[in-house]
Amino acid sequence: MKTLSFLKIFYSASFFLVFFSFFHINPVIALTATETIPRTPTILIPNEWMITTDPKPLIQGVSESGNTVKIYFDDVFNGFTIATADESGIGSFAFRPSDHLSYGVHTVKTVAVNDLGKGSRFSRTITFRIEPRFVTPRLTDITHTNTPQPTFTGIAANDSLIQIFIDDRLDGEFYVTNHFSGTTSFTYQPFLPLRSSRHSIYFIAKNREGKSSNPSPITTFDLNTAQKTSGLLSKISKPIVYAIQTGDTLWGLSKRYYGEGSQYARIVELNKNVFPSLLTTPNLVRIGWELIIR
Repeated sequence: MKTLSFLKIFYSASFFLVFFSFFHINPVIALTATETIPRTPTILIPNEWMITTDPKPLIQGVSESGNTVKIYFDDVFNGFTIATADESGIGSFAFRPSDHLSYGVHTVKTVAVNDLGKGSRFSRTITFRIEPRFVTPRLTDITHTNTPQPTFTGIAANDSLIQIFIDDRLDGEFYVTNHFSGTTSFTYQPFLPLRSSRHSIYFIAKNREGKSSNPSPITTFDLNTAQKTSGLLSKISKPIVYAIQTGDTLWGLSKRYYGEGSQYARIVELNKNVFPSLLTTPNLVRIGWELIIR
């Protein structure tokens, strides 16, 4: 009987040890396995319901360093990228879709995979919209290329802010007037005279909401001479109030009223209190501004 009781105690103790091992030690093993699952990546760009005109929008975010980040557009795998290495253990990633996405609403989500092949949970799904760009303006003619201030003629959509880039620098901007056809023509002369050499020009248009067009095709042109304006400054008997029109520049107004474009600083001085931006960007004037000239 004592032997039987001893065996019962022995087997009970063994069962307890096995039971304890299963419920106490195994969670530690399970925790170790869980630690190999990578953290869920976070998408930083685009923002929720962001509107873009880029058909191949840039996706940016953060993930654990060195992890492979898989990108899904509209729940379909599109490609992957690698998160950068960082001492903090958190790296950044960037990705563009392999093909253009259609206009309209899209979603994007990501998942991270580490070196062991373990995958994270899917990131939060971000919804964004792709819209077509604003209508691109077009250069139609270049004249007076034998002067340091040639004339550029173009067409653009109504109510557009036209930005003129000469030699990759913003030279001026202005709003075009409207036409019943939906497009309107414009002319422009450089604010400052150009040197006698080869130059380039292109336009960008923006609507009232700030949506930009694609840049117009870059056009190169040659200036054969750089003629200097000569003659005495004209005298104005009484002040003139001049309303800025399409294509006007301070240089052109100065040349018209003073005989020399280089006298544009006189117009700036007379109007700086009403239009203080003339002090820093005299090449940017707005249609409808009323300037005093004397």
